[in-house]
Amino acid sequence: MSNNYWKNMEASDGFFAKVEQLGEVSVSLLFGLSLGGNVNHVTVIESIQWPTAQQIGGLKRKLIVFEALAEYCNAGGNLRELYDLLPQSLPMILDFKGWCYFDGGINTNGNYVHEFVTDDSTQFVRWVRNEYIDTNLTLEQIEDDTGKRSSADSEHPDQDDTGKA
Repeated sequence: MSNNYWKNMEASDGFFAKVEQLGEVSVSLLFGLSLGGNVNHVTVIESIQWPTAQQIGGLKRKLIVFEALAEYCNAGGNLRELYDLLPQSLPMILDFKGWCYFDGGINTNGNYVHEFVTDDSTQFVRWVRNEYIDTNLTLEQIEDDTGKRSSADSEHPDQDDTGKA
């Protein structure tokens, strides 16, 4: 591969994944490829009309996988190689019975932030991997992005020295 290949690329080129929401009407999980600064291909992985908060959270959970897949492909990986790497069965899963994925992201420390809501939408939890877990949060607290910062950047009065509330 010559340097000309890289010179013709834009920084935004490559595979991407995103959740696109049109107000309260629809939400879609998209996987695509940009080349030369233009979106060349987009595949709708899943689309939901008049989605609930739980359905939107489900798409955001799936987005984590497709973002990882996009970056794997951007690093030169291919799907056949990935398929060969995947174990035929996983030893276990985390069971969040009664809870749905609500939102997530990566904080300033590079740790994943996972937010969950009960099936009846009355309780919220924010789990910042390797940092802390906040329980019994309100919707207003969950929607406040300042709570997604690292534990060094914000106060968590409900947690003890172990990082648990």
